[in-house]
Amino acid sequence: MYRLLACIALLVASPSSSSGQRLPDPAVTFSQSKQRLLADMERLPRYTCVQTITRRYYLPPFHWTSPSCKDVIAEHEKRTHELTLRGWDRLRLDVTVAGSGEIFSWVGAARFEEETFAAVAGNGPLVSGDFGPFIGAIFRDSAVKFQGEQFIEGHRLLEYSYDMPQNISKYEIDMNRKDHYITGYSGTFLLDRDDPDLFRLLVRTAELREQSGKCQAISEVEYERVPIHGSRVLVPRETRLLVLGRNGEETRNTTTYADCHEYSSKSVLRFDAVDVERSGGSAQRPESPIPAGSHFDWRIVTPIDSDTAAAGDPVEGVLRSPIRDKKGNIIAPVGTHIHGRLLVLAEHSGREYFEIGLKFESIDINGTTLPFYANLHGESIVPFEFRWAPQSRPSLAGAAWFIFNTKHLKLDHLDSIGVTTLPPPKEEKNNGAKAAR
Repeated sequence: MYRLLACIALLVASPSSSSGQRLPDPAVTFSQSKQRLLADMERLPRYTCVQTITRRYYLPPFHWTSPSCKDVIAEHEKRTHELTLRGWDRLRLDVTVAGSGEIFSWVGAARFEEETFAAVAGNGPLVSGDFGPFIGAIFRDSAVKFQGEQFIEGHRLLEYSYDMPQNISKYEIDMNRKDHYITGYSGTFLLDRDDPDLFRLLVRTAELREQSGKCQAISEVEYERVPIHGSRVLVPRETRLLVLGRNGEETRNTTTYADCHEYSSKSVLRFDAVDVERSGGSAQRPESPIPAGSHFDWRIVTPIDSDTAAAGDPVEGVLRSPIRDKKGNIIAPVGTHIHGRLLVLAEHSGREYFEIGLKFESIDINGTTLPFYANLHGESIVPFEFRWAPQSRPSLAGAAWFIFNTKHLKLDHLDSIGVTTLPPPKEEKNNGAKAAR
């Protein structure tokens, strides 16, 4: 009996004892993770992911008369229920990680555009920096303190807090794409104690300036490693962004990532169109033979389902009437393929209607895909209401907006009319791409 009891006691004691021996020094785990993450950033392969962002907009909890940000933050922290949903929208982008920055384009676009990230935001919030800039800044420059141990999803995790004061921060707040300023931030991160690596990151800004109309932005990023070019690269799995408005309204973004892969050896990453004449090259972009002022009927044949579709998705269409030149000759017959893109997909919960915006980009003529410029109209759509983009949205020449009074939008096709236009005037762009913030 004594031997049996001794064996039982040994079995009970051993896990605790060995567990205690295995518990690493938090400073060691942090140092190992730091070395791993910063080394990863130094040899990071150039890769791209598809980013889907769903933004939900919530009404204030009740009418306040000029509440302070302190009151807004305190009310949010003590509230145990969700606010009333006002509406939501969804975006889909390609994000490429090149160097220390992130550059964005519409999903499947031919090249990454510097201004895409700001242009697609409209009045809704977007955040970048999840792939590397936050990690590099926090692990290099911030003051870090160990807080304790947690057990989440089968992982034993060590929690650390950090603080990034404004004087060394690079967190830039973009107010209406005109005014910019730097804010300090703080938060916590979780490291896997058994395999030193980043599991989760929380970023909380300092109180934002009054001109922004917001009090605070809080983002939480969950990470995972995926195989890219023979290495397991740390990428975001999901990002949740909360923005607290000064009147108590809230916006919650949920961002998911998919299809992360390295560029192939034949791919070319271009940020701006090359001026062939200045570069001395002989190749020239083919000009469209379609004159301005030609009226045509069109049909979108790509199904649009509000459960899955997003702004940024490409759409395919066909001509329902021919396009003629000024002499009456047919340039593009009925059935000619035209290519466009959704610019808006939004649901307005209070009034139960959906809003979509779209624009054509190119047309297939005589086996060649050419740029296509047109203003689209919606008078032929009955009984749905049509409107042009409100002033709150970015200026997009040729884009059209449609409203559908329904709780669930599911279109097999969409018919309307349009008139061709001249290309918009060229705007000067900076050479190279601007790193996303």
